[in-house]
Amino acid sequence: MTPTFQLSLDTVHSSYLYHII
Repeated sequence: MTPTFQLSLDTVHSSYLYHII
């Protein structure tokens, strides 16, 4: 797993969290 992919996944997770709030 590449760090870049991990970062991208984290960004997506944050986006979803903000959407829920």
